[in-house]
Amino acid sequence: MKKRISNIEFLRILSMIMIVISHISLYTNWEGISNLSPYSTVRLLGFDTLGPIGAVLFFMIPGFFARDYDVDKAIYKSLYKIKSVWIKTFLYSVCILFICYLLSLTKIGLKKAVVAFFPFSFNEYWFVTAYILLILSSPFINYILFKCSEKQTNYLVLMLFLLLFLELVNNSLVSRYFLALESYIIGFKVNFYKEKINSYKWTIWLSLIAFCLIDVCTIYFSRAIGMEFSHSAHFTQYVLAVVIATFIFTLFSVTQPLYSKIINTLAKGMFAVYLVTSNPNFQDYFYNSIIQMNKYQDKFYLPLVEILVTILICLFFGLLDVCLTSIFKIFKKVK
Repeated sequence: MKKRISNIEFLRILSMIMIVISHISLYTNWEGISNLSPYSTVRLLGFDTLGPIGAVLFFMIPGFFARDYDVDKAIYKSLYKIKSVWIKTFLYSVCILFICYLLSLTKIGLKKAVVAFFPFSFNEYWFVTAYILLILSSPFINYILFKCSEKQTNYLVLMLFLLLFLELVNNSLVSRYFLALESYIIGFKVNFYKEKINSYKWTIWLSLIAFCLIDVCTIYFSRAIGMEFSHSAHFTQYVLAVVIATFIFTLFSVTQPLYSKIINTLAKGMFAVYLVTSNPNFQDYFYNSIIQMNKYQDKFYLPLVEILVTILICLFFGLLDVCLTSIFKIFKKVK
């Protein structure tokens, strides 16, 4: 059995850390947000810019491992993957619904119950829905990519990137699918041209630092020109996120291959971290009644607490999912 490259598997962990810390920044009920200065907005929402980057990184990973399989074989593999994702998402969605109901963590009406039982039909998790659509179409995407020349794939990447700028598609799910598709193709290209890329490592590092600073500056200027607090970190939405994620992904892909059982095992549980922390029935209670990051709003060490808490969240739910999956497999074998 082929070993998983831990460099890329670690990106699953990193991407989820980025998404969770972004949600801490965005969904915490900070005090006095209507009167915050641009500097204070950057301080509280700085990590929110990492969420889109994490999502793009996650979408790049399957593109990196794209192979020129027979289409029928690729369809079978994609359907098997979708089945796994569907079952896990459904089980977490329904279990969290019942836990929230039994512990009275939130009001559960008929609408919330229906959404929980049909998470894909009602787009309970946009990230999961876009991911499933991406995997579903990946056999045909791979077929096209392996037939296209480098110039043609470059054109396709540019076209999809421009859609992020122009927001030509108003339907948010379709827009997110285009984002996932753009990320997938970039991951594909990075894998095929990583030998050429390796010689530009320092340039990529400097570009990464520069674009990260620009991303943070957009929060400051967005607030300075009067944008609402919750939208201040989304002035460019996924445009800069795709650029920054590409630099990060490239740097990880050109490093010496690493193989770590610990990293590979933990990476398997990262999808569940998203399913728990982004569940709409549990999200508000989780961030404002359990995490309560607003208690540290005025502390100078707030960023350090956010980083530490995020890592602990990912470790806890990631390892919990690995354990539950192992128990499920044992019961399956017994049957």
